[in-house]
Amino acid sequence: MQELTLDGPLASGVRATLTLHGAPPTPLTITEVTAGTGLATEVGIPDGTLLRFRYRLSPLPEGTRVTHRAEIEGPSADTEGFATSVTGPIPDTLRKLVEVAAARTA
Repeated sequence: MQELTLDGPLASGVRATLTLHGAPPTPLTITEVTAGTGLATEVGIPDGTLLRFRYRLSPLPEGTRVTHRAEIEGPSADTEGFATSVTGPIPDTLRKLVEVAAARTA
């Protein structure tokens, strides 16, 4: 992930723009925000495929567990390699999000 820009406060219904390295900016919508424990987003792609992402935070004695779930629905869902192209960058994206969160709480 290169950049995520929100068009308002972090809240359900707010639109945002996600820029991944080497890809054009992509609009997304924040569909759910649960204060301190998670959020969900949706991204529509031109062929009608809908990508849903859920992020959940769970407290642990030694820190916080971050769980990420991706759902793909629509024409591209069963296209060979599509799911991997969507979910492949998730580990790096989560690491970067954790780094940003840690820096803000330090």
